[in-house]
Amino acid sequence: MSEKRNEFSLDERAAEAKFIVNNPIFQESVGYLRERYVEGMMSTKVGSPESVEAHAKIKVLEELVVELGSAIVDQKMTKQRRPNYG
Repeated sequence: MSEKRNEFSLDERAAEAKFIVNNPIFQESVGYLRERYVEGMMSTKVGSPESVEAHAKIKVLEELVVELGSAIVDQKMTKQRRPNYG
C-alpha cells in the first residue's frame, strides 16, 4: 500500500484530496453515512453488537476524512518549510 502512495507527488495527492473533499456528492455521502451510523448507535442498547458496529463505522468514516485532510495539510506544511518547493 505504501508503494502506491509513492506513485503520486505531494502536489498530486493534495490536488486529488481537495477534489474529493470539496466534491458535493462526497460531502453529502459522508454526512448521510455519519447521520445513519449515529442513528444506529442511538437506537440500540449501549454495548450491543449493533452499537459497537455503528461506532466502528463512524470511526472509519472519520479516519477517511482525516486521511484526505492530511494530504492537503502535508502539502501546505512542505511549502511553508521549503519556499522553493514546487
